[in-house]
Amino acid sequence: MKNLQTKDFVMGGLFIAIVTSLTYINLPISPSGGLVHLGYVALFPIAIVFGPKYGAIAGAFGMALFDVLSQWFLWAPATFIIVGLVGYTVGLIANGGRNPLRNVIAMTVGSIISIAGYFVFNAFIMNFGVPSALTSLGGDSFKVFASLLVALAIIPGLINVKKQMQ
Repeated sequence: MKNLQTKDFVMGGLFIAIVTSLTYINLPISPSGGLVHLGYVALFPIAIVFGPKYGAIAGAFGMALFDVLSQWFLWAPATFIIVGLVGYTVGLIANGGRNPLRNVIAMTVGSIISIAGYFVFNAFIMNFGVPSALTSLGGDSFKVFASLLVALAIIPGLINVKKQMQ
């Protein structure tokens, strides 16, 4: 692992705070865990522009922190793994955010990981069963794909912010 600098900790903490804060803007849609929120609106652009490391950190810690601090605390371990993987994968595929098609592919793959991950967790780990877990699929799908559309509008501005920071 390369040497960590103060900037790495500050950026990681900032991204965690942003993702956690936006996840608080939410609407529960299913008692089996379906939650529509704005966390992915922040996570996708962070992962795309700042890369897989910050994507994984912001996703895993940001959304799991929300779970721990809210009524969804039982989902925190799954969120840490699933959304950490989403952030890492999106950042890895997008590779800096300069190619809009690649960004869409990255967010689509990340969305599928999120939807499938929570479906498996709800159906089999939480033991809600497949029919109950299916009730959250619509909201989970809406959340990530709506976030994808909003993220597309945010990414160019965030690329400019990153340039200013260098």
